[in-house]
Amino acid sequence: MSKNQQSSVKVALIPSFFRYNATALSATFVDKSIALGLHYMFGVDELIATPVGMSFGAIIAYFLGRNWAFMSTDRKISSQGLRFLFITLGNMTLNWLLVWLLRDVVGMEDYYLMSPIAGVIVGLFFSFPMQRYFVYK
Repeated sequence: MSKNQQSSVKVALIPSFFRYNATALSATFVDKSIALGLHYMFGVDELIATPVGMSFGAIIAYFLGRNWAFMSTDRKISSQGLRFLFITLGNMTLNWLLVWLLRDVVGMEDYYLMSPIAGVIVGLFFSFPMQRYFVYK
């Protein structure tokens, strides 16, 4: 592998998966606390509370992901930040769609269940692979 093709991720796949999940739990705590608080305390609709909470969680996820989960050595924080923003918008879209699907199609009424179900599905099948192989590559 040439120097230009070398990965800036300094954590092996399995440890980075566990670190990513610890990071995701921290970011999710912030995300869900804000989203659930907005919905249950202030009456904000789930489809608005979801992306607002995710925006705050994304900030936590970016810095923990860069500095701990993947220990990226890429000095170009702006290009990583743009890639992370792109993935975050995908995360928000997929989470929003799953919350909508669970609420309006499946008929689930409890946001306490909808939100984490959507988050786990998107995190495992979209966010982790995209962060490891696209954002912090």
